[in-house]
Amino acid sequence: MNLLGLLIAFVFGGLISFVNYKISKFTLINKEKNLFMFSMLRQVLNVGYLVLCYFVAPYTPFDGVYILIGGATGITLPMIYFTPKLLKASEDKTERKEEL
Repeated sequence: MNLLGLLIAFVFGGLISFVNYKISKFTLINKEKNLFMFSMLRQVLNVGYLVLCYFVAPYTPFDGVYILIGGATGITLPMIYFTPKLLKASEDKTERKEEL
């Protein structure tokens, strides 16, 4: 039963990770001057999600430790997939800029 809580938290953490990827890609492509603001937004999303997991856990039938572990790994592991995509987008943009 606790593994279901871990899986649910992992999936929602993956969604947070995807939103962070989209924010980073938007910032990279548009060369936003407010890079600090977007970086802080990403951190607020990460920490806010973990705090939400912590405070929601007592109201679920799952053990809070499993929810926190699922949330933390859900935020972290998808970045293994998203980071190379972000680097590729950065390289593609650099190559297009050099061609001009």
